[in-house]
Amino acid sequence: MIADAAEPRVSVIMSVHNGQKYLRSAVRSILDQTFADFEFLIVNDGSVDGSARLLSKLARADRRVIVIDTPNQGLTKSLNLAIRRARGKFIARMDADDISLPQRFEIQLRAFDQNPELVIVGSEVLLVDSRGWPIGKRGVAFQHEDIDRRLLNGDGGAMTHPVVMMRTQAVRDVGGYDERFTTTQDLDLFLRLAEIGKAVNLPEILLLWRQHPESINHRKFTTWSEMKRMALTAAAQRRNVVLNVDAIVSKQIIPTKEPLRRLTYARQATANRYYVAGLRHAVLSTAAGEGFWAQMRLVKTCVKGMTKQAFAPALAARVNH
Repeated sequence: MIADAAEPRVSVIMSVHNGQKYLRSAVRSILDQTFADFEFLIVNDGSVDGSARLLSKLARADRRVIVIDTPNQGLTKSLNLAIRRARGKFIARMDADDISLPQRFEIQLRAFDQNPELVIVGSEVLLVDSRGWPIGKRGVAFQHEDIDRRLLNGDGGAMTHPVVMMRTQAVRDVGGYDERFTTTQDLDLFLRLAEIGKAVNLPEILLLWRQHPESINHRKFTTWSEMKRMALTAAAQRRNVVLNVDAIVSKQIIPTKEPLRRLTYARQATANRYYVAGLRHAVLSTAAGEGFWAQMRLVKTCVKGMTKQAFAPALAARVNH
């Protein structure tokens, strides 16, 4: 049942800055959820690419969509603005270039209902490329202790920001997002939430997490590292523990340039038997030297894998016959 003027159970919050390319499919994935008692707060963060026009159209078509137009102020301040406006008992994050699977809210709310100690619930996610082709699972920790340990180690894979659902009161109790953070605001918030309650990731894949060069990790790596240092230093002080923050930050992986990133995607997709996607990225890679021969090996592996997958049903039918 869709909520009326009464408070919805969930407030979905999203910020959009020039995100028109994937925006319609991202919003549609939320509106098509099997759990429908939510409001969808979308902050149009000073977009100039047609996002505002598209959001206005989507809001007219579905009254759960509430658009908040602001001058460009950045992700952190935009999310805090949405949190202040949120009326739901739970806050669900979403990004403008990802896809939430239909039962995401239903499954996450069930976890909250079963465990009142939970303050944040994430899930496994499937990495996809810019066209939505599968690359492979991200590989997250599932239990609170493992998640918290990975957070303290600066591991961004501990929880995936656009798939988390959080108790609204818990988010407000810890002060929301710290607006000193222009990036890594999720790590800082997750660390603070894990200090007042439990965090879990569910094993189900509930989000298709899009990877592309325009994403924040590719564009702002230097700032990202500085912000991570600040988040970990603050956590160590709050918890009165010793962390070798310099060592942790120095181990962070620098996002690779386009040819090598293509090879990385090809390797991941091939390892997970997504041979069509693996072949696509292997062929599109322009890596030279050793990278070229790795590219050729991946092409061969993908072609063989696709052939086996194509003939597998026919062979199984013949054997069973």
